[in-house]
Amino acid sequence: MLVNSQERALVHDTRDEIVTNSASGGRTDFKNASRTRRDGIEASLEAKLPLGFEVYAAYTGMNARFTQDYASGNPPTTVPAGRKLPGVPDRTFYAEGAWRHAASGFHAAAELHHVGKVYVDEANSDAAAAYTIGSLRAGFEQQSNRWRLREFARVDNVTDRRYVGSVIVAEARSRFFEPAPGRNWVAGIDASVSF
Repeated sequence: MLVNSQERALVHDTRDEIVTNSASGGRTDFKNASRTRRDGIEASLEAKLPLGFEVYAAYTGMNARFTQDYASGNPPTTVPAGRKLPGVPDRTFYAEGAWRHAASGFHAAAELHHVGKVYVDEANSDAAAAYTIGSLRAGFEQQSNRWRLREFARVDNVTDRRYVGSVIVAEARSRFFEPAPGRNWVAGIDASVSF
C-alpha cells in the first residue's frame, strides 16, 4: 500500500482588491476596496491499495473576507469589515474511489464533489447554497505496439440534483445564479498512435 498526504495552511493579505462600485443597465464599473484577507487550509490524500483499488481526496477550507470597511455605489453604501468576498466558496471537497483491473484494461470509479456556500455580492445580500453531487465513470484501455485505444463512459450528477453551478458576482438586475446541468452523460472512443 502506498499513501501520500499533504497539508498546507494559507494566509494572504491583499490591498486594493477590485470590487464592484455600481452596476446598472448592463454596465458595471469597478473600484479598489481597502484590505482583504484569505486564510484557510488545503489537504489531500492519495492511496494505492491492494487488489487494484485507489483512493484520492482533497479539501480546501477558505475564509476570504474584507478586513477594513469601504464604501461603494451611488449613493455610497458601506461594506463593513468581516463580510465575505463574493464568488469564493467557503469550502470545497473532492473524493474518488477507483478500481483498475490491469490484465483486462478495465477501470471504474465513483466521485463525490462538494462546494460550500458562495456569496453573490460584497454586501453578502444573497448566496448560492452549498451542494454535493456524485459521478460515475468506467472504461477500457488497450495498447498494442504503437496504438492505444480507450473506450469510456461517464455519468455526472447521478442523482439529477438541481443546484447553482456558478454565480455572476454583483449582476445589475440581481440575476446572480446560473443553474448547473442535471444528470448528463458522455461516452466515447479515443484512439492514438505514436510515431
